[in-house]
Amino acid sequence: MRSNAAPDGRAPRERTSAAGNALALLAYAEARGLARAAVAARFGLDLAALDEVEGRLPTATLTRMWNELPALAGDPDMPLHVLPHAARAEPPLTVLVFLASPTLGDALRRLVRFERVTLDTADEPASELLIDGDQAHIVLHHERSSVLPPTGAVIDALLGVLMLARMATEHPVMPLAITLRHPLPSRRA
Repeated sequence: MRSNAAPDGRAPRERTSAAGNALALLAYAEARGLARAAVAARFGLDLAALDEVEGRLPTATLTRMWNELPALAGDPDMPLHVLPHAARAEPPLTVLVFLASPTLGDALRRLVRFERVTLDTADEPASELLIDGDQAHIVLHHERSSVLPPTGAVIDALLGVLMLARMATEHPVMPLAITLRHPLPSRRA
């Protein structure tokens, strides 16, 4: 188990996330008519730092973005609309590792193994992959997280895994079941 303590053992270090997560949300906000610079300023983001390959931001800031952007953009269904903007951004390492995997099972195992490269929220992995015959169960353990992930971020992550599975296999992969502890976003006509 990895500790959240600083190297000197005194205070916990701040949890961070890959800058690409914020860049996808900024691209979404722009597409919804919001000024990129204004959104970045609202959340205290340094745009130049986000463009760096190893750019990171506090996970708490990313959480604020997920919680506040739906109202700013006037889109309560934001989780369903972010993924296309993320897909057009530079793919994070986890996506490249996923797509380079020899099998879908290997890809899912690698995604769980390297989750903290993209999103560091807990001393233990927040995701778990359970294999039962030819079925895979991805379990997100929010109780392990130091930052409660917003519902929108969870839905976006699940849609991302589904999109990657389809890209990797070139088949219309569909989940057999999805169980959530919260309501789905509203559906508008």
